[in-house]
Amino acid sequence: PDVLEEVIDGIGDYNNEKSVQFLQQFYKISTEQEVKKDILGALSDSKIETAVDVLINLITKEKNFEVKKYGIRKLGEMKSEKARKMLREILFKQK
Repeated sequence: PDVLEEVIDGIGDYNNEKSVQFLQQFYKISTEQEVKKDILGALSDSKIETAVDVLINLITKEKNFEVKKYGIRKLGEMKSEKARKMLREILFKQK
């Protein structure tokens, strides 16, 4: 993995509100698809409940289909009731 990916993962490992906020802000200014995916992955690994809200917010606003799809997959890996609820909404919206 490249240095940036390791830094993003490291920030996500802090598991606090500030790290979640930093990842959210960094996502918003990132233009590279892989960086956005790394951030979504770090958020999905977080134990902070607000990370679920941030992840949901970012993927619902994401325009790039590949990044959105990756975010939805990461959302599915989370053990949160909010994440499961959002996945159900996404699935039923597709019908």
